[in-house]
Amino acid sequence: MIIRIGTRKSRLAMVQTELVKRAIEQAAGEGTEIEIVPVVTQGDQILNRSLTASVEKAYLRRNWKNSCWPGRSI
Repeated sequence: MIIRIGTRKSRLAMVQTELVKRAIEQAAGEGTEIEIVPVVTQGDQILNRSLTASVEKAYLRRNWKNSCWPGRSI
């Protein structure tokens, strides 16, 4: 089984995700592959203006779904 963990590419997010990955590996045992999928959102790319939190969440969800499950409608 493959478990994909989508996360932002910031240093803090990557460190936190690595901790989660290790915990899952210990709990899941053999035969489980865990992949960290760094996600860059449209909000990360728009640096010249402020985005509201709700808009940023929408960007993150859409990019996360597309990164973790390419070609699948969720």
